Amino acid sequence: MSCLLFGTFQAIGQPIIDTVCVFFTQPRNYSVLPTSGSTYQWSVIGGTIQSGNGSASIDVVWGTSPGLFDLVVQETNQFGCVGAPVIAKILLTDEPPKVQVVGDTLVCVGDSVALYASGALNYKWSNGSTNASITVQANSTLNFWVIGSFDNCGNDTAYHDVGVVAHPVLDINPSGDNEICNNEIITLEVSETVDSLIWNDGLKDFVYPVETPGIYSVTAWQYRCSSTDSVEIFSCKGLFVPTIFSPNNDNNNDVLYIYGNFITTLEFYIYNQWSKKVFESTSQDVGWDGTIEGKEAEQGSYLYVLKVWFEDGNYQELNGNTTLVR
Repeated sequence: MSCLLFGTFQAIGQPIIDTVCVFFTQPRNYSVLPTSGSTYQWSVIGGTIQSGNGSASIDVVWGTSPGLFDLVVQETNQFGCVGAPVIAKILLTDEPPKVQVVGDTLVCVGDSVALYASGALNYKWSNGSTNASITVQANSTLNFWVIGSFDNCGNDTAYHDVGVVAHPVLDINPSGDNEICNNEIITLEVSETVDSLIWNDGLKDFVYPVETPGIYSVTAWQYRCSSTDSVEIFSCKGLFVPTIFSPNNDNNNDVLYIYGNFITTLEFYIYNQWSKKVFESTSQDVGWDGTIEGKEAEQGSYLYVLKVWFEDGNYQELNGNTTLVR
């Protein structure tokens, strides 16, 4: 009968699978994935098998001489077929660890930062963590240290600083007000100095021309930290209440009207100097003719309150004084 043993593991080169401090006296465990009915013959150079030979897992106590040593295992299956030896390398060292930390050194405020330590067996971070890696939130500048130890071979400390960049605080400033009148062109600029920006239509200019009403948004970056802001530009409403009118029947400014565009609903109130309401209107076509209950009102200053709703859904309120003269 011939044997054909595929084995449950195979060597890929001769990798270093463990690094052991020569001053470490406790046993180290090594194992392979077991196959039912198989036995495993182990041999070591530079150490002593304490227990487990013949099984898929052994404990080894290593010697005190630094060097690179072999750990060998060979499988025999239930049919007596013997596989090829598998060799791995164990590095025994008397040198202290050399700890390194990798991770971002500059992030945006509020970002999560992952830091990774290497070069030792055990770690202790400045935030108390004992893992090889930590993840923290960067709300301000971070200064970390990590102590790495390697059994009884000593320890080493590595330091890592993380700078924090704030997101830009954006405010879009129109060159005029937020209305476009008579086919004019206004420009938009952001208030913050930034590295780059992009408007909602893909334009990347720092000065953005606007010819039509609408909502305009911009995303800007400082370092890799971004913020977004938007502004709405309206059609010219031209809301206006004259500050003086003269109801003297000369057909020139005889009635106090409300002026404006795109008005859907309004409430217009006039009060005298004693805060008594003397006139009200809900129509742009109905203004005050300077009379109170059919009689001419006295000359002087009157308070007005105007509430207006526009076609675009916006609301505006004006309060002021108008003067009646004859």
